[in-house]
Order: sequence, then structure tokens, then C-alpha cells
Amino acid sequence: MELMFAVESVVTVLLVSSRILATLLVAPPFNGGMVPVRIRLGLAVAIGLLVASGPVDRFDVPLELPTLVTAIASQVVAGLIFGFFVQLLLSAFQMAGSIIDLSAGLSAGSLYDPMTQSQVAPVGRIYQLVSMAALLTLDGHLLIVRGVIRSYEVAPIGLVDTAVLGASLSRGIGQLLLAALEVGFPVLAALMLTEIALGIASRAAPRLNILAIGFGVKSMVLFFALGLGLPLLADATINLLDLGLRSGSSLLRG
Repeated sequence: MELMFAVESVVTVLLVSSRILATLLVAPPFNGGMVPVRIRLGLAVAIGLLVASGPVDRFDVPLELPTLVTAIASQVVAGLIFGFFVQLLLSAFQMAGSIIDLSAGLSAGSLYDPMTQSQVAPVGRIYQLVSMAALLTLDGHLLIVRGVIRSYEVAPIGLVDTAVLGASLSRGIGQLLLAALEVGFPVLAALMLTEIALGIASRAAPRLNILAIGFGVKSMVLFFALGLGLPLLADATINLLDLGLRSGSSLLRG
């Protein structure tokens, strides 16, 4: 039994899978250590087989080796940029948690996170897990796959303007910092008010050992504020995911 494949079809699947695989390597929730590389590779090829006969079949497929290598490289770069912008904005939750840990004095309790392979403080880890759970519950991973598939409509060959890239990266970092402050603002405001109250109490009662009771009071306020604010992370996750997908698509569009 002989299997016959058209060279154009194989090259098209290769090009489509390259961009999808690059996106899955950096975009959450696929970029974590919980998803093996071979699973991401198989998923990229499977999606590439489905997409190859869709919006990409109307573009010329390069068959010469130098042109093909350049096309594959451009697809990988396009996928990495698209996934990076999604990962950049969703990192706002962990950054917001890290700022809260620093304000609450919990940074010393950092633990090793095997998923990100870095040291993460308790609140930062909580924010990261809750946002990832919200992302999966609200089918955010499907939106990411759909977004990278639709990116072929705006950038079929994956060419990226380097002039636009620098400006987009600067804008993305600014959006990350702003989003982190917006996500952590309610808890940070509660901690700030607690600090002010403890300062007033120390002036009103100088013999009161603020250092002894301050950590306990701030911990109680922190847990109360987290309990009120965590349910709001679901809407923030979808909003930041949508912003990341639109930012990645606009960059590929040039």
C-alpha cells in the first residue's frame, strides 16, 4: 500500500504547524511544565492539518529550500510574538500578587514553582493559580488557539515590521504594569489603609508594640481582601486575554 502526498500540502502543514507550535511554546496555559513538548508538538500538527485546507490555501507555498527556510523562520517568529503578548499580559496577575506580597511582608516566604521554574511568593502563586483556573474554565485556551488560527488572515506569511515591533513591545510592557496595578489595587489599598491605621495607633499609644501586632493585623486584612477580590479575577482574565490576542494580531498586521 503506497501513500501519496502532494508536496504543496506537506509544506503548507509544516508552515501552519510552525506558527502554532511556536505560540503553544510560550502562551499559557500550554507553556507550563505540566504540558510536555511532545504533546504541544502533536497538538500543533493536528491543528495544522485542520487549518492547512482553510484560509492558508490561497497563498503561494514556497518550494525552494532557501525560501522555505525563510518562510518557516518567519512563521516561528510570528508565533513567538503572538504567544509572547498573550503571556505578557496574563503575567499581570503574578506581578500583582508579587507587589501585594512585598507590601504585606510575605516576600520572604517565596517557594520554588515547578511550573514557571522560579521563586514565587504565596499571594503571587494564588493569583497565578486562580487566573489559570479561570482561563481554562472560560475556554481561554480555545480562544488562544482560535486567535493564532485567525492570525493567518492578517499575516499569512508572518512577516513582522521591526519598527512596529519595538513600539509594540514598549506598549505591551506599559500595559502589563498598568494591568498589574489594576488587578492588585483593591488589596493594596486595603493594606495601605491598614498601615495608616497602625501608624495612627502607634502615635496614640506609644507603648503599643506595633511590630508585634502589625503583621497579624495586616495578615487578617490581606485574607479578607483576597476573599473579596479573587472572584473578580475571572473577568480580568478574559479582558487581559482579549487585549493580548488583539495586541498580538495588530503587531502581525504591522
